[in-house]
Amino acid sequence: MNPIILFLFIFLAVMTGLTIALRRRKNIPKQPRAIQKQQRQMLWWIIPIWLFQILLAFKQHSIAGMLLFGGIIVLNIMMAMRKPNRSEEIRNYREDPTKCGRCEYDLTGNVSGVCPECGWAFPAADVVVESPQWVGWWKKWRIDYLDDWRRTLISSSLAMLFCIICGAYAFLSEWPFALIVGLGVVMMLINVIRIIQYALRATDAN
Repeated sequence: MNPIILFLFIFLAVMTGLTIALRRRKNIPKQPRAIQKQQRQMLWWIIPIWLFQILLAFKQHSIAGMLLFGGIIVLNIMMAMRKPNRSEEIRNYREDPTKCGRCEYDLTGNVSGVCPECGWAFPAADVVVESPQWVGWWKKWRIDYLDDWRRTLISSSLAMLFCIICGAYAFLSEWPFALIVGLGVVMMLINVIRIIQYALRATDAN
């Protein structure tokens, strides 16, 4: 078997096992702030793994592999280093009201409604926020709320297009790899359809 495919199957199996184990222990962080800190810590061992995959792809003359794994590295760095959006700030605050949702400043005793460090305004108790679970179409098909459906639609469509390009390269000589990428494309297409449905509902409501 192609070493790239073998390594990818082993990596996916290990990550699936770790995810199941963490869920059973119920110690997965809920705060976006905590999740992002965890992502930054994971970069130290995730990036070398994907760089090794790129090296294998290079030796195998696999353009699709180099594109896909290079894209995964860029995506992991962007996710770990990006600034939190409004919904994430609100979720940070709801999980721990003693700290600012944006800058983590100690708000103990603060009654002004504004963080003195960064000027972030405390959210109302009934404000609606985007749930990170919206991507799980197998749990619930209808998307209740998106902060910016246009941005979400564009980013999801671009990610799907990237995977389609990788899959097209792989299909010519590495069909098992193309099958894995194809499954990812199907998952993304499903969510793109759900986002479009949400956008139609939001447009009609306005």
